[in-house]
Amino acid sequence: MFFSSRLVEALKADHTKIRAEISLLKETDISQLDRQLCFGRFLPLLVSHTQREEKIVYKFMKEQDDENLNFMAYEGQTKHSIADQLIEDMLSDKINNKEWSASAKVLAELVEKHLDEEENEVFPYLKRHLDSDTDTELCIKYQTPYHDFDSYRYDDKEISSESPRWS
Repeated sequence: MFFSSRLVEALKADHTKIRAEISLLKETDISQLDRQLCFGRFLPLLVSHTQREEKIVYKFMKEQDDENLNFMAYEGQTKHSIADQLIEDMLSDKINNKEWSASAKVLAELVEKHLDEEENEVFPYLKRHLDSDTDTELCIKYQTPYHDFDSYRYDDKEISSESPRWS
C-alpha cells in the first residue's frame, strides 16, 4: 500500500535539521570555534533523533516478520553506536584540536551517509509495512517526546547549543 507516511515525513524533517549543521561540521576551512559551535547545535538534534528512532521506529522494524526490515533496524542501530563512540571521543578532555577536527568530519560524513541510506532505502521499504493507523500511532509516539532543547544531556554531560564545551 502506498500512502504519504506521517512518520517518514517526521523522520525526514529531523534529517533536514541535522543536515543543516553537517555541512559546517565537515568544513575544515572555517575556525575551530565555529565548528565547535556547530557541533553544539548538531549534537542535541542528533541525539534526540537517534534515541527516538531506536525506541520507536527500529523497535517496530525489529518486531515485523521481515528479515530485510529487521536487518535494516540492526544496521541502523549499529551505525548509531559508531556515531556515539565518535561523539564520546569528541567530548573527551584528552582530545586535541586536530583529532577533534578529524573526528567531526568523519562523524558528519557517517551521519550524512546514514541519512541518505535511510531516505533512499529504509523509508520506502518501511512504508510497505505501515498501514494508516500504525503510521499515525508511530508518528505520535515519535513526535511526543520531542522538544527544542537549548541543552541536552549526553552520557551524564550537559551539552549546550549556546557555548562550546571545548576551549
